[in-house]
Amino acid sequence: MKFGLWFEPEVVNKNSQLYKQHPDWILHVPSYTPMEGRHEYVLDLSRKEVRDYIICSLEKYLKPGYLDYIKWDMNRPLTDVNSSFLKKSQKGEIYHRYILGLYEILDIITRKYPNLLIEGCSSGGARFDPGILSYVGQNWCSDNTDCFDRTVIQKGFSMLYPPVAMGAHVSITPNHQTGRETTFDARYKVAKMYNFGYELDLEKCSNEERDEIYKQIISYKKLQKLIMNGVFYRHEMSNKNYEMWSICNENRSECHVMIFQKMYSPLLSHERFTIPYLDQDMDYCEEESNLIYGGDELASIGFYVPIIKEDFHVFEYHFKSC
Repeated sequence: MKFGLWFEPEVVNKNSQLYKQHPDWILHVPSYTPMEGRHEYVLDLSRKEVRDYIICSLEKYLKPGYLDYIKWDMNRPLTDVNSSFLKKSQKGEIYHRYILGLYEILDIITRKYPNLLIEGCSSGGARFDPGILSYVGQNWCSDNTDCFDRTVIQKGFSMLYPPVAMGAHVSITPNHQTGRETTFDARYKVAKMYNFGYELDLEKCSNEERDEIYKQIISYKKLQKLIMNGVFYRHEMSNKNYEMWSICNENRSECHVMIFQKMYSPLLSHERFTIPYLDQDMDYCEEESNLIYGGDELASIGFYVPIIKEDFHVFEYHFKSC
């Protein structure tokens, strides 16, 4: 277990000493009341003195060497995007200068503390740009951890970035944002093909749930190397009641498949699934059933999943060459 803290360095509360001493350090339009969001204003990172202050503040926590992890949050969009520091002819540069200022802060921190893991958070800051990945090893897409919604969120993220760069967690049920109830098993299987973790109070878990977490972690660690280093695929489904992902090693001798059944329907819950990228000259054994398939068979004919009369059910298959 390592120690980490949550920070939101880019914003300031109006009751803080910093704002009272330097009200001009926020993004604001002169003669207008600045817009408050989440009880916060956004600091003007285009200004060097603001960047220096943030770096100095962070180093008070980082210099003693106790921190292994920072959750770097940005929970609100940029508003009042105007800097009192820049000339009128430079006003169109503020967005760009702000991001360059953020990169400068992160560059200084990560160079000085190379073993520090920083997890970025997109939400208000819309932070999933390729530049941020130069400094931030993993990212948090959304506080919506409902596994049904996560199939959409995680699929979208994976269009541009490797799954290992995104945190995906098992959380409580009913979900705190959607109120939806899903099984522990479904939440685990939807999250496990990304940068996997848990966010729940273990003391509130039953003995059965803690036992399940223990088993899930053992199961995940068996697949961790494949998940971290494999090639991730999103499968286009004509039947939109299913979401299918898979991950394969470099020589296509091993493949892990997740199939998410969104809702049970007598009309829709019956589908054939193919894995077109496997080696068609190999034979593959499915780990759970011990059934053997030809690579050409999995590519062109595929396989069926059993009928399970349950919403939000996840099927898993693991194929190895034999």
